[in-house]
Amino acid sequence: MASLRPDIQEKWVTVNGLKIRYWEKGSGMPLVCVHGLGPVLSADQWLLVADDFSKFARVIALDMPGWGESDFPPAGTTDCFQLFSDVLKGFCDALGLKQVDVMGQSMGGWDACLFAYDHPEMVRRIVLVGNAGLNPPLANIGQPFKLPEREEIRNTLVREWREFHPITDEIVEALYQRMHAKQGRVETMQAIRDAINNAASREKYSLRTRLPKMQQPILAVWGDDAPGIRLVNGIDAFQLAPNARLQVCYNGDHSAMGYAYDQFLPAARRFLTQAEVKPAQKLPAIAGT
Repeated sequence: MASLRPDIQEKWVTVNGLKIRYWEKGSGMPLVCVHGLGPVLSADQWLLVADDFSKFARVIALDMPGWGESDFPPAGTTDCFQLFSDVLKGFCDALGLKQVDVMGQSMGGWDACLFAYDHPEMVRRIVLVGNAGLNPPLANIGQPFKLPEREEIRNTLVREWREFHPITDEIVEALYQRMHAKQGRVETMQAIRDAINNAASREKYSLRTRLPKMQQPILAVWGDDAPGIRLVNGIDAFQLAPNARLQVCYNGDHSAMGYAYDQFLPAARRFLTQAEVKPAQKLPAIAGT
């Protein structure tokens, strides 16, 4: 299927036996971008940042297994957390990337952290955008899954891109057709959602036990009125990780980059381009909070 942007060419690579779709733009330090859980989201979530971030980084965004045009996870996969970490490792290996920065939104932030935790030698810096992994399970994830209709797709793009990227009927239709092109999409997405909503798996892969051991500089970017995965979880990420800082985007919602791109862009650019990132000064934890 054609790219949503004719000037950005779609590419393909085989990772751990799975065909993975991705795109890239720019040069410099590789910045691997990992999308969120929503069915509309894929590598194309990051088209919002392609032009600005490619001025200082080699922006690389991929469809994780089950999303976009990438292959579905292997049948019977129950450990999606380890699968996603392994896919990111294999993706970097396949592209010959020895060291990268990673940026993930929502579930993609959780995936990015697991990859960085498993392979710290490969990850220089991490940008987390309203990431999961610190929050309780969300009720809507436990509901029966169905593919979104065109108006739901448009509404998702409005939340993700706002006025910072054009939303056309052609883009909405292309995404609708992409999601319906492969048989088994509903069953695959349902299985993924069930796997990541499993209480034992969430505990096993919780970022509460991993972030305190991660030494990479981390920027947690959060909307001040984010529902579900709330600002308190961003504060948790900031307090747990030894070398973290927190950027609150006002009116940022869950997708801080879409609702507050003019705040998100300079914060991420500073973090990714400064020569050295020193640990931020933190307030001592308050007993009982």
